[in-house]
Amino acid sequence: MRIARFAAAGLISTGTHIAVALSLTYLGWGPGLANGCAFCVALLVSWYLNTVWTFGQSPARAQFARYTAVSALGLVATVAIAELVRTAGGTDLMGIAVVVLLVPVMTYSLHAIWTFAR
Repeated sequence: MRIARFAAAGLISTGTHIAVALSLTYLGWGPGLANGCAFCVALLVSWYLNTVWTFGQSPARAQFARYTAVSALGLVATVAIAELVRTAGGTDLMGIAVVVLLVPVMTYSLHAIWTFAR
């Protein structure tokens, strides 16, 4: 059940990112700034949902710092995997598929053993 909640929280935070980024670009913000702001909003949504709903804990500042570190590692892994797949001759779609298969497993595992460890 916890993995399903983690996946749902990921979909909700992704939707949040898209909605915020599109809204800000509609208001005239550049894509870099709009996506940067959208990432921050989605990170807060993701952290809160995963803290309270997925892992059943109360929000805490130190936990947010760990959550942010895991999220940053997920971003680095996403970029690295996509580039490795492309360098190996794969398509962009293949890179996305590998990222979608590997990065959520990595981040869930790190959150379970570190971010939300009891």
